[in-house]
Amino acid sequence: SDKTIRIWSKLLNNFDKSILLIKSSVPADNMVYQKFEEKFQKNGISQGRIKYMNKTNSMIDHLKLYNMVDIALDTFPFNGATTTFEALWMGVPVMTIKGDIHYSRVSTSILTTLGMDYCVGKNEDDFLNKTINLSNNINKLINLRKELRNKIKSSPLYDGETFAKNVEKEYKKMLLDLK
Repeated sequence: SDKTIRIWSKLLNNFDKSILLIKSSVPADNMVYQKFEEKFQKNGISQGRIKYMNKTNSMIDHLKLYNMVDIALDTFPFNGATTTFEALWMGVPVMTIKGDIHYSRVSTSILTTLGMDYCVGKNEDDFLNKTINLSNNINKLINLRKELRNKIKSSPLYDGETFAKNVEKEYKKMLLDLK
């Protein structure tokens, strides 16, 4: 979205040497990339600071790309879900802005469950400040790279059995309410 590009550009303008990697599972042509370039340039980002990648040949190749990433930036207003989990699984923190409707709160829910409120901005300024702070904390990024997978494994997000039981309880409540 234009909002996403504007916010990401503000962030990139704080880090002269940072590169933004945009990857899509949907093939795109040069016209799409050109439109992106134009939008980023309107926001002060010089050509060459955005790298575009198309779909990889395998899931393994896809996940390996996270080895090139320090911090993942969520999109607005539609947050990631699977992509948020993939990044975290690969040790890459995800920065997001807490929205006010389900599709703009998915990453917030995941990150909050993991105790990673420092990755959730309340608004645009808070997002920028928290992302800049995390970007400047190399030790934290190194530790997250090492620890995030185990953090997920020990969280309720990885406990499918309990999740299924809780869903069953809710279904039972709904059925009783119908009677």
